[in-house]
Amino acid sequence: MTTYPGTRGGPRRLLDLARTRLLRFLLGGLSVVALISLMAAWAKVTVPFDPDQLAPLDLPATAVPYQPDQPDHPDAIPALTYHAISDTERGDDVLSRRRFTEHLATLARNGYRTVRLADVERLVAGEPVTLPAKPLLLTFDDGMASTWTVVDPVLKRYHFTAVTFLITSRIVEPGTPSAYLSTQQLKRMRDSGRWEFGSRTPDLHRRLPAETARQWTERVNANLARSQDSLTRVLGRPAVAVSYPLGAATGTPEIPEVLPELLGQQGFRLAFAGGQGASGHSDALDPTSSRWRLARLGMRSTTLAGALLTTIRKAVPVAPSADLPAQRWEADHAGCTVTGERAIQVGVMAEGYGACRLAGTNTTRWRDYQVSTRVVGIDRHATAILAVRDGEGAGRPGRLEIALGESSLLTRQQRADGTWETLGSLTLTDRRAGGSQRPAGAAYEVQVEIRGAQLSVRVAGLPQLTSAVAPEIDRGGVRFAMAADGPRTVMFERPVLNVL
Repeated sequence: MTTYPGTRGGPRRLLDLARTRLLRFLLGGLSVVALISLMAAWAKVTVPFDPDQLAPLDLPATAVPYQPDQPDHPDAIPALTYHAISDTERGDDVLSRRRFTEHLATLARNGYRTVRLADVERLVAGEPVTLPAKPLLLTFDDGMASTWTVVDPVLKRYHFTAVTFLITSRIVEPGTPSAYLSTQQLKRMRDSGRWEFGSRTPDLHRRLPAETARQWTERVNANLARSQDSLTRVLGRPAVAVSYPLGAATGTPEIPEVLPELLGQQGFRLAFAGGQGASGHSDALDPTSSRWRLARLGMRSTTLAGALLTTIRKAVPVAPSADLPAQRWEADHAGCTVTGERAIQVGVMAEGYGACRLAGTNTTRWRDYQVSTRVVGIDRHATAILAVRDGEGAGRPGRLEIALGESSLLTRQQRADGTWETLGSLTLTDRRAGGSQRPAGAAYEVQVEIRGAQLSVRVAGLPQLTSAVAPEIDRGGVRFAMAADGPRTVMFERPVLNVL
């Protein structure tokens, strides 16, 4: 076999050389790929984090309920509060994009129009302010990034405005991945004209266990000042409104007395409490609202659009109406009927208590009034009960009851702690009939008056019964009820309410 110069080892040597060259080529290629990947990763890290806004969802008409009986309320502003809007996060206060869009689409379809903080400030100060027929304040707590990426486009579509309360310590610089808003996003929101900004404070919380009142005051004041400095630096002006951390203005005895003064010193003029859940009671804002404890309706992940309208309707205080039979009544362990003769009829099918109560009516403004009615159906088996200042519709415990039995009249009050206290009583004899006992089934002309801390009851033919009532029972509506030891019906004929 011939051996050529430089090729000692023959074919095997040639094969080794080829393998070496291939290995070098592969290693070089891998190095290039690694370098390219590294450069791509570096570029991804260094490109500013600035997520795009999401286009609003298009909803079918069936997803946007309309309630023609939704009342106008140009003298009261329901305030709604939201937190995060997301299809990936989970939480009781995290709404999906679809549900949130349904909320705003429903509000727009039912005639709601948003107002500004300046309108709220004038309203609660008792100053003249012109509001739409169905005013509304939209608020968003904490300053989540979704208020820019998700909420803002939906506000734009439905021509709404809103307020976002920022945890100023969580505002980030542009390009920083975060669940919270960046300074660049905040400036875009400001420039849109759709947004106003309030403070959620940097880290204002309850008084620490070892903290003196003076130390707590100094810490709170420093937090408020730091928050205002941050907002001025980012947005060019301080905030006029604050949303209390932890949803409340209380936590220690000092807070209710001291906090308003501290807020005022730092330039705040309005303070919003946390949102009461849709299943609870919360009043819309009106001239009786305290500027330092403004209530809001908290929206939950389970709040349907139709339930939102009901929640708003319940939050709007209504004036007492003279025409009681025309109100909406609901049964409470009883049959409840408004007859063609404009009587409110209460019936029970077995031993126990039953009532007709106002349905979904906010009775916060029901304070001093007089109720007149003719009661029929009382006997030794059935007692008629007329309640005034029933606090259920005003979101507070307690009520006053006038119980008419066959032989006696009794007045009593339910205190805030749930206990009952007898106020007075009368024997039901008729002076016009020589003081004799009234016959079973007799009709009673009754007039009940509640004014300030005094309850007065008049039954035709009997002396007036007057009693002092507990100061906490200061507002609430009317309830028609009965107690019986078997199937019975009591009628409250043509009841009329007159405001005093």
